[in-house]
Amino acid sequence: MIAPAGHPLTQAGQVTLADVAAYPLITYDAAFTGRSSVDAALRAAEVQPVIRMTAMDADVIKTYVGLGMGLGILTEMALDDDADDGIVVLNHDAALFEKCFVKIAVRRGKLLRSFAYRFIELFAPHLDGRRVSAALERGRPFLLDQEQIPPWSEWVRNDRAVVSAFQRPPRPAQAGAARRNERSVVHRQLKATRA
Repeated sequence: MIAPAGHPLTQAGQVTLADVAAYPLITYDAAFTGRSSVDAALRAAEVQPVIRMTAMDADVIKTYVGLGMGLGILTEMALDDDADDGIVVLNHDAALFEKCFVKIAVRRGKLLRSFAYRFIELFAPHLDGRRVSAALERGRPFLLDQEQIPPWSEWVRNDRAVVSAFQRPPRPAQAGAARRNERSVVHRQLKATRA
């Protein structure tokens, strides 16, 4: 649960759903998977919140919360301490919401390239290449007991490493010119051999 910086609940101790429901809420659209656990938690707490807005994207929720339009309920996975200026994570019991699971599926019989293994490992560090390969060879889903799955906060080792692993390194300006020059030399050599 998140609030705009300076909101009264940011100074409170442990916040309950009743506390949050006293303010307009911004959360996931009903078609989004995580919304069902939000609705279930609100029903269990017997509170009737005013849902001011719903969105399919966590960044939209965070933006409107930062603008002061309401409090937000979103997944822990969507939070980024470095990038989320203007919002504060409210102190609450994580057990208020049931766990949501994210699944990664791969096509049976298809070769996984190294970047796919790397993505899986970055997303779920407890699933290294050997474990994924073994599951693919067996042809059955790879399932872990709930106790074997670490909490999301332990997964996030270094957000910048995850992002940089999927970004191409910037090319120096000269690299493009050197490649074009190489191609033109090869092209001239081919022309000379054909003549």
